[in-house]
Amino acid sequence: MVHDVDRMGHEALDAPEIRDAVRRRFGAGAFRADGSLDRAEVARIVFADPARLAELEAIVHPHVARSLERRLAAPAAAGTRAVVIDCALLFEGGLDRLCDATVCVHSDRSIRAGRVLAARGWSDAELARREASQLSADAKRARADRVLVNDGDEESLREAASALLADAEAGRLAERLAGPAARRKRDEEDGRSGRRRDPSAPRAPGPEGTER
Repeated sequence: MVHDVDRMGHEALDAPEIRDAVRRRFGAGAFRADGSLDRAEVARIVFADPARLAELEAIVHPHVARSLERRLAAPAAAGTRAVVIDCALLFEGGLDRLCDATVCVHSDRSIRAGRVLAARGWSDAELARREASQLSADAKRARADRVLVNDGDEESLREAASALLADAEAGRLAERLAGPAARRKRDEEDGRSGRRRDPSAPRAPGPEGTER
């Protein structure tokens, strides 16, 4: 089961209370004549000014976080092998706190530039402008529990992700993790139970977050 947080953020901008808050903060210029949100104009504004981006995130991110927490609290469908939070701003938005393990899917800068040019029409300057509002790629790799390299084709990434999932299902993932999310989760659980964790004991797999 995959929770696509980017899509949830787009859906949040269609919610009446979010649109009203955006109108109050950004004015009528952020909307088209038919009353719909002009997403391109909003992006132009916020990615040119970190303060305006913070204003937008303060409106949207709490709504998305609450929605995500509700989805995670719901029972998983029968046959679910893992629950994944697919989120470009996992660390920036604090959503790594919901994860048992975090995975950074990383690709070389030139490859990222080529992909977004083909998929979204972004220039190299546009990519740089948007990435400047996030943690650096190095910081994301350092904070993640595992890193999947995505410099090849889709099939190569699928194979690497399948191997990671197999580790989780076999109980090997927790044994191999030494990153911040895994350590924090273990420490929190040990603190609540008043026990010291046996480092050799595997943990059941839970939500895994991905940073792109």
